[in-house]
Amino acid sequence: MKKTLLFASLLFAGHYAASAQQNISFETSEGYTTGALHGQNGWTVEDDEDGGTGPNNIVISTSQHSDGTNSLKFVADEEDNTLLYDVYKFVTPGSTTFSITQDVFIDGIDETDGSDLGFVTVDIQGENTIPNSAFSFEYDGTISVLSNYDAIEDEYDFEQVGTFQDQTWYHIKTTFNLTAGTVKYYLNNQLVYTATLPAGQGVDAIAYKFDDYTTSFYADNIVISTDVAGIDKVDATKFSVFPNPATNSVTIANNGNAIVNGITITDLNGRTVKTFTLTGVVNAQINLSELSAGVYMMNIASDRGTVTKKIFKQ
Repeated sequence: MKKTLLFASLLFAGHYAASAQQNISFETSEGYTTGALHGQNGWTVEDDEDGGTGPNNIVISTSQHSDGTNSLKFVADEEDNTLLYDVYKFVTPGSTTFSITQDVFIDGIDETDGSDLGFVTVDIQGENTIPNSAFSFEYDGTISVLSNYDAIEDEYDFEQVGTFQDQTWYHIKTTFNLTAGTVKYYLNNQLVYTATLPAGQGVDAIAYKFDDYTTSFYADNIVISTDVAGIDKVDATKFSVFPNPATNSVTIANNGNAIVNGITITDLNGRTVKTFTLTGVVNAQINLSELSAGVYMMNIASDRGTVTKKIFKQ
């Protein structure tokens, strides 16, 4: 019976610091050559059989591509389908807000003996490697994301966010806000899940986990971007304040899942009359009973920026 992909035992040796922003399409112009990936441009490939590097199973190929002419192929091995591969590269995103995107192609589905492919980001603390995000393409045609990792118990929780078909490219994106402590997962440009990033964690490496059963995968067009213009940008239309006019209290809600960290209320002369410090909430209720009747401006500070709303106090 087919097992579920395991993300344990990511063992990284050494450290390779990459540039703050990268585009990786495995092209000749980037210094890659077709064949075994191991050792090219800082990539390491390891398997769980006597520390081997599995040179024939993780290769740069011209068979499929979403960008350029090459891609990274995770090769099925029906004769020796017992190996689990770690494929990783050290990176330095260079910002507290960044995204990692890529395209994944599924070359077949086998609901009994198919392969699993997981894309993982890792925080390295001393000798410990801590996965803090993961997209998992499972053998049964489902797509899941890492929703929580318990480092003490070494337990992983996953949330199913979709399904996939074979012979199809899928675009996945993970955005990180280290200050707010959020990880957001996008599948084909649609937000599918938001998870919490433990305090103090970052991304020190990108990695794949692959077990070489009967189906193959391709990955291409990896982009690590610190351009925050399109990442978690605040949208004023996502916030609502009610009731408005208000008598004693108002509720602040948002359907964009922005994390609200504080609220400042000013009068029409710009003087601050009330401040509220919040602890990373999505919705909040605040007391206005001490304010005199009149018109005020409410500034809502979130992990995606600041939104200003006009409120009326009766």
